[in-house]
Amino acid sequence: MGVLSTIVLLLHPMFALILIAAMWWQYSWKNRYLEFKGKTRMEKIQHHQQFGEFLFKSGVMIVLIAFGAKAFDAYSRNEPIFVNLIPTNLHGFTGPIGLFLLYYMVRFGRKAAVFKEEGQPYTITKKQHGRAADVMMILVFIHAFLGFIYTFDVLM
Repeated sequence: MGVLSTIVLLLHPMFALILIAAMWWQYSWKNRYLEFKGKTRMEKIQHHQQFGEFLFKSGVMIVLIAFGAKAFDAYSRNEPIFVNLIPTNLHGFTGPIGLFLLYYMVRFGRKAAVFKEEGQPYTITKKQHGRAADVMMILVFIHAFLGFIYTFDVLM
């Protein structure tokens, strides 16, 4: 494997580590939001919502980078590109599934925000958003561990 292929293949895990750190910071919101009151709290909630949307878009980009890296690797080896884009391990299968779950978590957050703005009861939707975040973080760390193991397979 050439140096360029190695660098391209390592883009996904490098950006994913940054995304995981940002997701953990976002997840820790559950412990921080009670510290704020009044206008500051409203600003922090708005920032939390905007950052959540950014994380979702970043998650999409991370998955696209992974597929792009696999396509580049296949191209550089003169192998069929589309065949190499089909996941062949648990890490590869769980990435798009995790993105789907991330979408639902963001969706619950959006619904809670809309319900709150409209003066409707939003605590159940907010709790769903929080529980989805709990599950998501567990799955993110499992996925990252599988990716760590898979990195050795790819680079060998």
